[in-house]
Amino acid sequence: MPFPMTSTLKAKLPVLCLVLFFGVTSLFCGPAPDAESISLNGLWKISLGGGEEQAQAEYRDREWDDIVLPGSVIAYVERKGGGAAGTVWVRKRFIAPEKWAREGAGLSLGKIGNADRTFVNGVLVGSTGGIPPKGRAMWNQARHYFVPPGTITPGENVVAVEIAYSFFGQARGDITVDDIGTWRLRRDTSLILHTLNYAVMAVCGAVGLIILLIYVRRPRWTEYPYFLLQLVPGFFVVYETCAVVPLWSDTLFRLKFLGFMWTALVVFHLGFLHRLYGFSRKKIEVSLWGLLALNTILMAFGYDVTRHRWIAVFVIMSITPLALYNLSVHMTALRRQNAQARMLFLPGVVLSLGAAHDGIVYLSLALGSGISAGGYRFDVLIFGYCAAMMFLGAALILVHRFMNALGESEDLNRNLEKRVEERTEDLSRSLRELSVMVEALHLEARAIGVNERRKSISPATEEKVKKAVVFLHENFMHDISREGLASLVGLNCDHLGKAFRIYTGKKIQNYINDLRVRSAAVMLRDKERKIIDIAFESGFESLRTFNRAFTRLMSISPKEYRKKIE
Repeated sequence: MPFPMTSTLKAKLPVLCLVLFFGVTSLFCGPAPDAESISLNGLWKISLGGGEEQAQAEYRDREWDDIVLPGSVIAYVERKGGGAAGTVWVRKRFIAPEKWAREGAGLSLGKIGNADRTFVNGVLVGSTGGIPPKGRAMWNQARHYFVPPGTITPGENVVAVEIAYSFFGQARGDITVDDIGTWRLRRDTSLILHTLNYAVMAVCGAVGLIILLIYVRRPRWTEYPYFLLQLVPGFFVVYETCAVVPLWSDTLFRLKFLGFMWTALVVFHLGFLHRLYGFSRKKIEVSLWGLLALNTILMAFGYDVTRHRWIAVFVIMSITPLALYNLSVHMTALRRQNAQARMLFLPGVVLSLGAAHDGIVYLSLALGSGISAGGYRFDVLIFGYCAAMMFLGAALILVHRFMNALGESEDLNRNLEKRVEERTEDLSRSLRELSVMVEALHLEARAIGVNERRKSISPATEEKVKKAVVFLHENFMHDISREGLASLVGLNCDHLGKAFRIYTGKKIQNYINDLRVRSAAVMLRDKERKIIDIAFESGFESLRTFNRAFTRLMSISPKEYRKKIE
């Protein structure tokens, strides 16, 4: 019997998941009480192209243009007539405390797209991704570089970063120089949050396998294939946000693939919700599939990063507003008091907001300009964490539904087996009574032919013999002795033997053996059962006795009889 999920658990589980998520992440996000940190957010100097000499501290950058970072460099590149892919240099001066020169420091740059080489006072402190012509995009990796002792000097220092761009180029997230303790905390927190994306992918795989096994058992449940379908693009969408090894080195194709997977994820997830909540919205689903086809065609057509940037904007603008429709589906189901909606509403809200948030982040990348609201910058992708809540909640509902159905099926099978046993027992009893009746009629017919011999049996003895016959028909499979039978009916053993033979024309033991042989003949029709097992089950004490009795009555051995009836 499956463990029932109470209404209290259904109501509190999403809240517990949310509290657990923010509780765990908050453990790693608190600043150290004695932290020393210098923010490098704000105005930087920028120049298009150039060599490593621009990383030197003494390099003169007064003629360079200004740019605000964190932010995108694409607008600057287009204004300066840069190509679809290339590099820019950005520089920033800061004043460092004396102890950083002795102890070293840490530099955090956020996530830089597509690749970078970072210098402090002309010394290379780290690089991520491939600068053209290698060009391996690593826009999803946070940069945390250790600055060795002796690199920083007391007083003014220069951070210089060569940024490789292709379609998009930006620095996302706070840019800081920290003491070693604070820097390690930032690095470890970033690593943990980054690793959580891999945990989400592992959950997708495990949940997908469980739901697949359930779907094999229940192929008529239409929400299960849609749940499995949404896991596939969901896996790749989350992978793109944390991939250390990209699936493709071609940045343009990588972006096309991401756009296709995002659109497919939205279409499959909404189809799943429709079926989970029992909504029949065929026109909307046709429109969703049409949107998937349209976006796929547009992305296949796009080949020029600069000229076809509008395609990326269209794809993002076409699927991001669907987060509001996703939210409305949950609200409608909740208003109709759907049992699943009470459990999935909070994860659904979180997922919708997370998807809309990341849609704005991707839109800022496609437009080449940062987007902010109320001082908040949309530059951190959070969908992976939100998706984990939704996928887990939906999987719990589907597994719970399957367990309930399985429990109901088991209850139905038990009730059916009980009814079958009762009907079988009734049928067996009726057959025994019919057998006794037929045998009695047969005996009566025989008695008419031997009327003179019956005169030697008194009416009282005849009733006792009939009682013995009924007992034998009901118990012939058990061990029956002549003495026990005589005691049962209240006659002398010898007197019962003579009266029984006069009444039936057979000795008691022969009569019992005949009943056993007829029962065995029926069981021999089951080819899976062994002859020796049938012999013992019929009441015979040995296979030899069974063979002899069967051959005497049926004029054929049990083995030959079985072959004959095949």
